[in-house]
Order: sequence, then C-alpha cells, then structure tokens
Amino acid sequence: MVTAQQTAIRPPDIALWRFRLGMVLFALVLPPYAVIAPIVLSHLSLSAIAMVTSGLVIVQQFLLVAATAVLGKPGFLYLKSKLSRRVMQLAPAYSVGAVRHRIGLVMFCIPFVLDWIQTYAGNLTSALVTNRVWIDVGGDLLLLASLFVLGGNFWDKVRALFIREATAHFPSDPVAASQSANPSSDAH
Repeated sequence: MVTAQQTAIRPPDIALWRFRLGMVLFALVLPPYAVIAPIVLSHLSLSAIAMVTSGLVIVQQFLLVAATAVLGKPGFLYLKSKLSRRVMQLAPAYSVGAVRHRIGLVMFCIPFVLDWIQTYAGNLTSALVTNRVWIDVGGDLLLLASLFVLGGNFWDKVRALFIREATAHFPSDPVAASQSANPSSDAH
C-alpha cells in the first residue's frame, strides 16, 4: 500500500543513457502485439504463422529481459512507481451514490441479459443481427465500464464471493443508512 511518505518519486540512480536505452527497449516490447494480429489473420500456412508468432514472442521476451537488465533495480523501481501512480489515477472511486450505483447495476446486467437472450432465443434474433460479434464486444465493454461506474466498494463485494468466511451485513433501513453514510453521494 502506498503511504504519504512513499509518494515522492526520485529519479533513478543510474546513468541517463542507460535509463533512456532501457525505456526504448521497454517501448520495443509492444510492437510485436501489433504485428502478430495481421499475421494470424493472413492467408499463410499454419506452420508459417506458428513460426513467425513464436519468433516474435521470443524476441519480445528477450527485449523485456534486456530492458530490465539495462535499467537495473533502481531504474526498474522508478519506472514501476511512475506507472503505478498513473494506474492509481484511473482507479474507480471507492464509494458511489445511489443513482450511480443503480446505473452501474443496469450496465452490469445488460450484457448478461443479452447473452441469455442469444442463448435461448438466438433463432428469433438471428435475422435482426447479422454480425453478432459487435454486440458481444459492446456487451464486454459495457460490463467493464460498469465496474468503474460501480466503484471500488463493488469490487470488494465481488471479491467476497470467493472468500468462504465472508458474510453480508445488511443495514436495518437501507435508505437511512445510505443517506447518513454519504449525504452528497448523488453528486458523483
């Protein structure tokens, strides 16, 4: 957990050229992903696709190891702290208001309802939708967006599903409990 004393990020104690070279090597780790997709979708033989993609993955792993070696521990920790600070800015709010919670629940349930309809009434909807992939991708994106709308408290509720000892505690009056816990919660 990041505390207030750990938030100051110092530049790494390595030479500037090593840090820049390490960053370039880290940046070169990503392009093989962009190259692999067109190769897989091409009309090459399966053995050629397997050879090229496995070669790109091996090159990618070597670049990752080389970048870590060039940066060293101080450079790697500096890069890690910078990236984790950026990721923490994207984290959802822990507590959300009642309106935002309801909207998030609707967003969360829509992909499941669409999948249920597709499974049990797919023969009725096949004439309406010619390319089902885009509806599936949209449902997946809606599900991911709902997790951010629902906030961090919802993540804890989902995590509790996988802990056998976890129990649910229901307030006696949900309306009064939500208003007293966060009086300006609908502003989110």
